Amino acid sequence: FWGRRAKVDSGLAGVMGAGVGVCGVSAAVAVAPVVNAKPRDFFYAIGTILLFGTVGLFTFPYIGKALDMSEPVFGAWVGTAILNTAQLVAAASWYGHESLLTANVINIVRVGFIPLIVLWAIYFYVVKPAVDAGHEGQKINVWEIVTSKFPIFVFGFFIMVTMNEMGMFTAQDRSILASNLLKLFFAIGFAGVGLNIAFDDLKKAGGSAFVIGVVSATLKAVLAAVAVALAARRYVQRH
Repeated sequence: FWGRRAKVDSGLAGVMGAGVGVCGVSAAVAVAPVVNAKPRDFFYAIGTILLFGTVGLFTFPYIGKALDMSEPVFGAWVGTAILNTAQLVAAASWYGHESLLTANVINIVRVGFIPLIVLWAIYFYVVKPAVDAGHEGQKINVWEIVTSKFPIFVFGFFIMVTMNEMGMFTAQDRSILASNLLKLFFAIGFAGVGLNIAFDDLKKAGGSAFVIGVVSATLKAVLAAVAVALAARRYVQRH
């Protein structure tokens, strides 16, 4: 809604909204093909997400200490508020071991919402415009739209998580995956995006989308802190 009022490109608003609202880069990657985001839009959103996460990494632990948050409470907060997984893990590790354990659980739950966000994006960006354009009389094959637009890598992600939880990977296997394949895939992916970006394209995107992303992420962090604090207080009262 804000992106439309600010006349931000719909693809940029979509990928920014998913990245800021759910879980950073993974959500942005998932919805990018659905919202027809240009490489410029994706790069712009990723830059905003990583910048906010970097600021959060160096400020959230001090905010947590100032608010006298316990380790589990802080872990729940950063697991919700910091957008990118690597940065929330770093912030939680800095705060303490219990904080890291809680943050990891919250982050896994958060990642589980990606398929729901993708399905909503398919409805909002594909199905709804078709209906609004006057195609009510024509039969819209929603299942075909979903199967053609839904990013397959999301299924692969959950399969790998399930296999890991079932103990199918040894510590050595995980180390090899993290140190070699993960770095290679990220390098290829971001290089591919970067090679399609020109600074003129970023200038054309303007600063409105950046403001929307940062303000939304900040509001999310504040609301998350309030929600976690209230939940912690209720837990203490019951026990």
